[in-house]
Amino acid sequence: MSEYHILNTLQQMTMATKAYKTQTGTPYKAIAELLIASFSSQLKGWWDYHLTKAEHLQILNFIPPSTHTRNAKTITQQTKQANQTL
Repeated sequence: MSEYHILNTLQQMTMATKAYKTQTGTPYKAIAELLIASFSSQLKGWWDYHLTKAEHLQILNFIPPSTHTRNAKTITQQTKQANQTL
């Protein structure tokens, strides 16, 4: 898999996550499970054979940190969703 394909896949996963979260309010864990179900090829092999069950749970149970500043112009949110961890 080339670097282009990897970046393209990550971009699609990020867009899907944001769409699920903003349109339906789906929890991050459910979004991660949806993304994992659609894994194929090298990504599926990585998930199925490279990661341990403990690492699966760590990814699925990840709670994204959120930091808000009170600046009137800028509200910064640091959200690292489960699929970005993937």
